[in-house]
Amino acid sequence: MPELNFTSAVSLSCWVKCEQLDQEKYIISHGSWQQRYKLSIIPEGNLRWTVKTDVNVIDLDSDEPIELNRYYHVTALYTGYSLELYIDGKLNSFKAFSGNLLTSTHPLTISRQDEVITNYALLGSIDEVKIWDREIPVSQVVKLKDQWWYPVGVAELERSLRVYPNPAKGIVYLEFSGNSSPLQVSLFASDGRKVADYLAKPSETNIQLKMSEPSAGTYLLRIVMKDGRVLTRKIVSK
Repeated sequence: MPELNFTSAVSLSCWVKCEQLDQEKYIISHGSWQQRYKLSIIPEGNLRWTVKTDVNVIDLDSDEPIELNRYYHVTALYTGYSLELYIDGKLNSFKAFSGNLLTSTHPLTISRQDEVITNYALLGSIDEVKIWDREIPVSQVVKLKDQWWYPVGVAELERSLRVYPNPAKGIVYLEFSGNSSPLQVSLFASDGRKVADYLAKPSETNIQLKMSEPSAGTYLLRIVMKDGRVLTRKIVSK
């Protein structure tokens, strides 16, 4: 995909949980070390951020191994003058480096080296992958781990929130249970445009959200809870 072959800088982030270590495990790759960049976990358990430019190819490892079966938020930057690796929003390792990123003939892949080679797949979970064609500021890196992520399990989330009907037509109902109540509810179109907003009343547990002039398609429901959780749901409008 030509849009991914920008050359001056790259920033990427994701949540990752690894369940087994033996050989190198790929998290995100675009042409791997042979063509462009990759984020992986080496057999010793360290995260490895590898970038290839028109100057050289270089690895940056985390300063200590990660723990198995634990989620980490990882952000990797190539700024045009440095490689930087952040874990849970904090700078973990840094290395000076320069040059223009090379381009790749392979698609971007998750949990594999490329679309053909599959024997470096991660046994675990990867979520919330984000990529930028520029250096993002440290102030943004710090906030990424608190955006669009559930600090609870799926089963608990399902018990605490009921959204119906889905598919919907004009109106969506939200029903909350448990110890927390909503603070704000927003509905976004697939292009990122906000189409509805609702500020919840104190201790309100049942909300009727009207979709103004909805068109058929997929929408994203974002709910900020009073305990700090941010919940999301996909809504289909018919």
